[in-house]
Amino acid sequence: MPNGIDYLSEVVSRLARPDRDVAPRDLKYAVLHLQAATEVLVKARLQIAHWSLVVKDLSKCTKEKYDEGKFESATIAESMRRLVDVVGLPIEKRDREAVEELGRLRNRLQHWGLQETVALVEKQAASVLDFLMRFVDEQLIPQLGEEQIASLQEEMNLVRHGVQKIGTYVETRRARLRDELKERADRTVRCPSCHEWALVVDPEDSKCHFCSRAWDSEQLAYAYELPRVS
Repeated sequence: MPNGIDYLSEVVSRLARPDRDVAPRDLKYAVLHLQAATEVLVKARLQIAHWSLVVKDLSKCTKEKYDEGKFESATIAESMRRLVDVVGLPIEKRDREAVEELGRLRNRLQHWGLQETVALVEKQAASVLDFLMRFVDEQLIPQLGEEQIASLQEEMNLVRHGVQKIGTYVETRRARLRDELKERADRTVRCPSCHEWALVVDPEDSKCHFCSRAWDSEQLAYAYELPRVS
């Protein structure tokens, strides 16, 4: 997993700047790193379920070979299928399609360079980045131990801060959350941390669905300078 977070950091470093400063070369390498991050993080979750799920053809691999890295891993499309059909994760069809399209875009960039418009590449990258941030928060971090989480916390905080500076990412996430939070609009407030209208207030576990920060009632009271009930 640390490798996957490292790749995400590289994506953010390329894109977290004003649009006018994002060069075609930045876009190209952002897509290449984003594809690598997707593959590493998806397979990290498969590995947590069972090491054999990472292997393309189990008849040609043993646990010993796996531990030594002497095996061929499943494709990203097959890995996504296994997450859904074998592990049972609720990954939406649109997210699977976004990952598949990123793979095709990555191949075109690697072999022929940037041919699509900058806006199209940014939009496709933003969709996958939005998926990965949710995937890390909902499907990976909850599976880790305290020491593992602590070792990743600093870099993940930098990634979370950086993605908020990527315009297309912010727009993509806002658009998805408008539909997702529609039925909870009466409990949705502006997050004191990221300042997005995506914090769903709950008596036990309030959470911002944009930046993923969790809040308890005391923290919220302090953040909004509300009177506390003794």
